[in-house]
Amino acid sequence: MLRLKDFVAEGIGPETLARLVREAVVARPARGLYQLSGTQVDAAHTLAEAAILIPKGVVCLNGAAVPRADATDAIRRLDGH
Repeated sequence: MLRLKDFVAEGIGPETLARLVREAVVARPARGLYQLSGTQVDAAHTLAEAAILIPKGVVCLNGAAVPRADATDAIRRLDGH
């Protein structure tokens, strides 16, 4: 996945990129984000896309909430609550 600025840094201008999108060589899954057409999308790919689109964002995985909840419950039991 690349942003427009990544293409420009490699000497590929916006007009050329637009042509590649029209010709379906490159796909535009989100505004300002480009990837090769036909790219297999899995969970890691989706997380990478989110990280590129929201660089200072925080990703919270569902699985991460369960151990914390278990730890919180254990602390409450130790405190007698």
